[in-house]
Amino acid sequence: MALVAASCAATSGVRTESADQIPGADLGAPFEPVPDPDDLEPAPSTTDPGPVATDPDTTDPGPVATDPEPPDPTVPSTTVPLQFEADAIDFGPEKPGRDYDEFLLATATDLDNWWATEFPAVYGEEYVSLRGAIYAAYPQRPDDIPGCGTPRTSYDDVQDFVAFYCGLGDFMVYDDGSNGLLFELAESFGPATIGIVLAHEYGHAIQQRIGALDDN
Repeated sequence: MALVAASCAATSGVRTESADQIPGADLGAPFEPVPDPDDLEPAPSTTDPGPVATDPDTTDPGPVATDPEPPDPTVPSTTVPLQFEADAIDFGPEKPGRDYDEFLLATATDLDNWWATEFPAVYGEEYVSLRGAIYAAYPQRPDDIPGCGTPRTSYDDVQDFVAFYCGLGDFMVYDDGSNGLLFELAESFGPATIGIVLAHEYGHAIQQRIGALDDN
């Protein structure tokens, strides 16, 4: 606003005009006549009347008791316990525990239950759960993971793909090794990153069920 005001004040052609009297103009009486002091009514007295008596019943009753402050309401916990099927993922023997293991079990359970409801509604057919399993792959896993067109899937194969769905055996595999990409993502961004990967692979399983993979 200061800049606007300064700009307006500096505008070319703006100037002030003097207030000189215009010749021949009737300006009327220059002032009002002063009234005679004898005609004025006396001003009311401003003498201090002194302290005003108060009703004895209106004396200060002292501090008024107040109700105690109500306690702060307890905020209910928003943490929802994980609901999962313990065998939703084949962890295999000798698996090192991960902080996200129960989260992934809950994710796999939720995905299967969700598709069981949505698949018939969308495609008009009954949903069939995975015939195979979801396998956690790690270097020290002693038992074999089924192969996808080969006798078995090695850990090196899994590292190359990070995670995959195999339509031949209707199963999934994800890399659970401590040096793998998924472990690194879970450490950096939380377990939901691996949950997204499982949801993606479930998408391929749905493509298999509706014949989309047969169309390349």
